[in-house]
Amino acid sequence: MICLDNLSPEDLLLLSNAVAISLSKDKDANEINVLGNFLVGTGSLMLIIAAQQQLLLSLKQDNTTT
Repeated sequence: MICLDNLSPEDLLLLSNAVAISLSKDKDANEINVLGNFLVGTGSLMLIIAAQQQLLLSLKQDNTTT
């Protein structure tokens, strides 16, 4: 797996562009819509997980410093 923390913002942009083009190739508009919405939904859930992890870590750090 690619280590995303080693990519520059420009490299990440190029990677996302290449992935989008690759996943869309030979698919009709309906298939691209379903796949795009699936990826957006998955990304939203990942952001919820990350936000909750950050909140719990922050609360844990606050409890250890007081």
